[in-house]
Amino acid sequence: MRWLAVLALLACLPVLAAQDNADESAHIEALISNLASEDWPTRERATRELAGLGEKARKPLRKALIHDDAEVRVRASGALIRIGEEFAYAVECATGDNAHLNEHGRAALMNLFRIDNAAVLREMTQQEMQVRRFGFVPSLAIMKAPQLAMAQLTAASGRAVVVSREALEQYSQVLLKPQLNIQVSGDPRQMVYVRDALNRAFQQALGNPPPERALVARPMRLGQAMFFYVTLSSGGGDGARCGRELIDHLLADDERRVVAALLLAEGAAGDTEAAERIRREYHANPGIELLQWLALALGADDRTRSLASAADVAPAMRLLASGNWIALDMSARFIECLAPARKGELLSPVIESSTDAIQLSCALWIAKDCPLSEPARARVVRLLASRQDSLAAGAARWLTGAGELSDAELAAVWKGAETMLTGSEFFRATLEMVSRPEVARRLEGPARTALASTRAAQQALAAEVLKGVATPADMQTAIEKLSGATNDPLLARQLISLLRGADALTDAARARLLAALTDANPVTRAVFTRALRALDGKLRRAISDEAMKALLELAGKPKDGDDPWRDAPVYVVAARITMLGIQIALGDASALEAISAYAEGANPEHAKAAGAALVDALAGEVLFQTLDDWKTRAGLVHGQVAALEGYLELCRRAVETGDRATFRRAFAAASTINVPNAWQVRNELSRLQVELAGADKPAGSQRLPQALNLTQRDSDVK
Repeated sequence: MRWLAVLALLACLPVLAAQDNADESAHIEALISNLASEDWPTRERATRELAGLGEKARKPLRKALIHDDAEVRVRASGALIRIGEEFAYAVECATGDNAHLNEHGRAALMNLFRIDNAAVLREMTQQEMQVRRFGFVPSLAIMKAPQLAMAQLTAASGRAVVVSREALEQYSQVLLKPQLNIQVSGDPRQMVYVRDALNRAFQQALGNPPPERALVARPMRLGQAMFFYVTLSSGGGDGARCGRELIDHLLADDERRVVAALLLAEGAAGDTEAAERIRREYHANPGIELLQWLALALGADDRTRSLASAADVAPAMRLLASGNWIALDMSARFIECLAPARKGELLSPVIESSTDAIQLSCALWIAKDCPLSEPARARVVRLLASRQDSLAAGAARWLTGAGELSDAELAAVWKGAETMLTGSEFFRATLEMVSRPEVARRLEGPARTALASTRAAQQALAAEVLKGVATPADMQTAIEKLSGATNDPLLARQLISLLRGADALTDAARARLLAALTDANPVTRAVFTRALRALDGKLRRAISDEAMKALLELAGKPKDGDDPWRDAPVYVVAARITMLGIQIALGDASALEAISAYAEGANPEHAKAAGAALVDALAGEVLFQTLDDWKTRAGLVHGQVAALEGYLELCRRAVETGDRATFRRAFAAASTINVPNAWQVRNELSRLQVELAGADKPAGSQRLPQALNLTQRDSDVK
């Protein structure tokens, strides 16, 4: 009858379980009552035990959050936070009408993001802000309407600005000024430079206020995220206060919400568990907008993108009109999740009618590769004529990905290039467009006309179009125009590209090239020597031989001895050294000894020319070893001058070919040499570094433009 006993026992189990549950519930209720005990150890034991019960105690503890006794409320909140409060419930509490639940919600959010820990959120130390040398980077000067100036600064630095409650009045006065003058004296990606620039700008805008009313930008660190916390100078950069205000911003109903979301998510990104928890909560609660922004800020995975694509688009579109660069970035993150057709549908009305230059510039950038309505596309074409570089660049960028272009659209592109500089964002975007083979084929006729024009940007674009199809007449025009490009490296490079591999030149082109190779101006010689290097080897040898003969005539008869170069003008000898390097590269190794002799001589200009010529003569490790020897060998009067010019020449050529490894090595070597007028060397290295960095960025790789080249907030093209 053993089986009857088993059945009887099974029948009793539900009753026993119910009894256990009742006993456990009673025990939990007793523990919650003990939270109000007058005996401190009793309260402590109850708090610890409730937290240890975990999920079993969650519901009773939530009820206790609105208990009449403040001690019970505080301890219930603490126990829930130790168990691990859910984000959705924390937000519900923080945004509800009950003041007691508000306190718990905010405290839970502080703990969720670990910003109740002084080690997580604090003001940065001087050591942390110590300038890191990434090479020489140009400073940034902004003098514009305040909102536009702050947007440009945020775009360039990548750092958010959070304004404390106490500083809002003073900061609002800054935004009402006609202009804000922000002078960043170094790399805008480095906090110390931006901090100093903001503090100077605030002081100037407020008319040197008394210390207690002055605004101070305090660099803060939240995990790995860095931002600026603007307070009154008397306030201080207290992490706990900043954390509370970040939670207030997160719960706000404007763009402050997404700025706080981005900072909090970036702060949590270093904590894998916290980051995954945010994503899981969003996947489980896709209707909570705050969770959406947090998940997008962490970097959208496939599930996040899928959920966002089905979400309400209205909040993201409102952010697009905010003028706050961080909010604009978050809007772009959301819009990126949508299908191209849907993106085009949303952005077309903005592009059609917006007069806000910031909003319009960003909408154009985000809309690349998306179809636009006919009125929006017509507006894009009109924007090519904008005097604001970012608007014209955004228009050109959209047309680059627009598929087939009409003759009128291509004509508008050429027209826009009339007033733009070769270093502008518009030029870079247009260069990408005309590089498309199907576009280049249609532009050959207009390109030949533009090549002969006096406008640098049109000449450079024309050279891009005519690559590979240049006629002898085109090459002659390029050589003629090269004289005007000696101070425009980008234009010079474009013109020289037309000569690549050429095995014949017209007599006029050949004569002009020969004259420039023997010119007294070293800059002219350097530019035309680059043109000579582009030619086919046989033609290069013939022209270098002609140049040698011409230089020998310019040298004149020596006053004594057999060396015809001994008493020649300095520039003639320097030009000869350059030709020696060219001829060594073509196989005449006997000239290497002559170049070395000039490097070891007493004339600094000859040594400088020898350094540059060595880059033609040698290559690889042998080249670097020779330059290093010149730099360090005792007894070489101008060895460092020669080595420096060799390293600079290596940097120039590395930029042309995109050889980053060689550039880094030559850059590092050049940076260690101290010579008179070293600032000129630093300036050239700076320009080359920026040029290489710009060329290295793939088209369309950024979510929003880093260079916000706008002069006014209102669009100047209707």
